Amino acid sequence: MESDTQSEIFNNVLEFCKEPKTAKEIRNYLDISSKRYVAYKILKPLVDCNKLEYTNKKRNASNQRYVTVKR
Repeated sequence: MESDTQSEIFNNVLEFCKEPKTAKEIRNYLDISSKRYVAYKILKPLVDCNKLEYTNKKRNASNQRYVTVKR
């Protein structure tokens, strides 16, 4: 997914997360090995703009999953 724009990556993640997914599942789906990159450049911006939400209110929970916010 190297050539995808940030917007395409965000849209792919939102589509993928219609069912709750772990950060690891999202990294594997995007084929990106960096936990930090996915956490800070993809997941955090999507959570901050209310497009993704945590399934567990404790942000750093070991069983945390991300799910697309239904509009």
